[in-house]
Amino acid sequence: MPLAACGGGGGAGNSPPIEPTPVFVQARINVVELGGACTDPSWDCLRVGGLFIDEAAEVTVFWHERAPSGQPGWHVASHLHNDTRMRNAAYVSADLDSDLQPLQLGARRFAAVQRNTPNWTSALVDLSMPAPNVSPRVATPVTGQDAALISGLDGPIALGANVPNGSFSLGGSATARGVKVALPQGYLNRWWGVFMPATGVTPSVWWAFNSAQVDSTQEQRLHLARIDVSDGSVLDVHRVTKEAWSQSSIPDCSTLGGAPVLVREYGRGQVAVGWRNVNAPWTGCDVVVDGQIMNDSTAHVVEGPVMSGSDAGLVAVWSETDLAGDPAPPRRIVWRRWDASTAQWTAPARLNSQPFAWLHSSAIGPGGTLAVAWQGCASTSVGACTEYVSKYVDGQWRTEQYLPRGKGVAWPQVAINAKAQAVVVWASISDAPCSTNPEQVCPGIFAYRF
Repeated sequence: MPLAACGGGGGAGNSPPIEPTPVFVQARINVVELGGACTDPSWDCLRVGGLFIDEAAEVTVFWHERAPSGQPGWHVASHLHNDTRMRNAAYVSADLDSDLQPLQLGARRFAAVQRNTPNWTSALVDLSMPAPNVSPRVATPVTGQDAALISGLDGPIALGANVPNGSFSLGGSATARGVKVALPQGYLNRWWGVFMPATGVTPSVWWAFNSAQVDSTQEQRLHLARIDVSDGSVLDVHRVTKEAWSQSSIPDCSTLGGAPVLVREYGRGQVAVGWRNVNAPWTGCDVVVDGQIMNDSTAHVVEGPVMSGSDAGLVAVWSETDLAGDPAPPRRIVWRRWDASTAQWTAPARLNSQPFAWLHSSAIGPGGTLAVAWQGCASTSVGACTEYVSKYVDGQWRTEQYLPRGKGVAWPQVAINAKAQAVVVWASISDAPCSTNPEQVCPGIFAYRF
């Protein structure tokens, strides 16, 4: 099982900053028109919770509405290219909790899994017919945050210590397969696991886990293994970290999205593991890919890593600030590419040209594509920021501005398909009056394709 080659820290020189190209065309998706008007004028009234774009460029968005009237809870709708209306709008669940994992099943069908219940519950959302259908939620045999539900092999698979073996319902006609995972012999104190399908060595799944080996040190270290999904056995355990694993709340070195590590398969049988860890002087965070520190020693990594790749190589993206600086050090989005042909990383290069930049969200697609939503700011003042989207295709970045400066967004999400068509969806204050109250201006859901 070959791992991602770390190569050297050198390679090509710095690439020039990518200058954003202003584009202001928007495809409007307005939640207010659905009847469950969000009359709370705050952005938190709406939250985008799931986004997909298929090969026909049809966009499907799940959002959560915290409305004092109408239908609070989870909603779903789809959107066709060159259309200004939503279609197949449906009400998914009245649950006010915002913990939802939509899972794409194919043929415009989705499992809407809620993990905040004692047994995870799921409903089948079928948008393949003119009249969308949402099946009643069913209780699954999956429990606890230690489990994970993934797709990408021959259907959805639930993995974890609290997952029973065998098939179970996700609602309607959709089923998933449970695979119980046990800690391999010689390891103890497993805290969590991150999973990803292994397409080059099927039927198996990559598993990154934090554990102590049964030895005299019993230090917590990060390991990578494969799971045989036919019987749940653990294969090919490798140690990823060279030093004892540490995570500290001061500084906070949790990764983008709250996951402790990121596992990415960038070629058939090739996998990379990325994470953030406290740097040696305990003055900030480093971003690490397969044991190699990616950032400069004078930088503190704030967000990331985000990774994607193919047989040609790997790309890693993160945001960082200077360790020194008062009152607000510059903040930049940085990327590096690992070239499989030379087994070397390029030098760090900036994605943004503004003094301050923040990563919002990311999505990976087939063939090494990557999409990120981010914010570039001229200063730390309110209204000084502009929203951007970038996608990485065939080794090149394309960046576009999708909102003018000062137009705020909340919960932006991105998605990208096999044809490298991408979309960003966000919540924002609508330009039109509320359908329920013309005297008010209410939040809405918007989309921009790039």
